Amino acid sequence: MPTSFFFFSLFYSFLFCRNSVVSLELAHIYPILWEAIVDFGFVLLISLYFLFFFFFDDAVAVHC
Repeated sequence: MPTSFFFFSLFYSFLFCRNSVVSLELAHIYPILWEAIVDFGFVLLISLYFLFFFFFDDAVAVHC
């Protein structure tokens, strides 16, 4: 349960960081680069989330 909370907090902090003042300024200066960074970070975060819950969470549940 704490692990899911950790990943959801990372996910929401990533979304809020996207809408911050610094990110809007960066998106204004380098729009294509910023979209690539955001898309890569979003895909990486979702991939890590599912990787953890499909592989490592079951292994932890078996050992406990």
